[in-house]
Amino acid sequence: MLTIRKTEESDIKLIISCLENNTDDFKSQCGYGPGRFFTSPITEEQILEFQKSRSDNSLFFTILNYDVIIGSVELIVEKSEEKCRIARFLIYDDYRFKGYGTESLNLFADYAFNEVGLKKITLGVFDFNESALRCYKKAGFVETGRTTIGEWLRIDMELKKIENNKNQGGHAPCIA
Repeated sequence: MLTIRKTEESDIKLIISCLENNTDDFKSQCGYGPGRFFTSPITEEQILEFQKSRSDNSLFFTILNYDVIIGSVELIVEKSEEKCRIARFLIYDDYRFKGYGTESLNLFADYAFNEVGLKKITLGVFDFNESALRCYKKAGFVETGRTTIGEWLRIDMELKKIENNKNQGGHAPCIA
């Protein structure tokens, strides 16, 4: 059973281990590199400083399957526009391709639409991240545009609240 809770300081060591063991493209997407958020090797201090540097609208969540941490996400909420943006969404390597990404996105949709009262969730995903694209489409996100960033192509996507459907994702909200 998946649940989502606000990220705790004790979660950070696992987040670090999952970020460090990946490709350069993956790390760059997560904010590594010169002039970016993190430098290698990433430290707890870097992550804590990054979280403190974000606006009050940024919310950090940990995704759990029962008591096992399987992923993390950053949401940037823009209440005045009744939307939020998924800035970082990560299901850790050992838990990919098992449906957890789609289920997590459904939980976030429930939270954003039914608990926070938002009407839209947006995100951007690079075109080479085919598994993420499939996951977002499976969760109901649709493409709204494309943006070139350096040598990469970002696909912009959104999920809108379906009025008259109180519980869009089909799950009870599970955010602690």
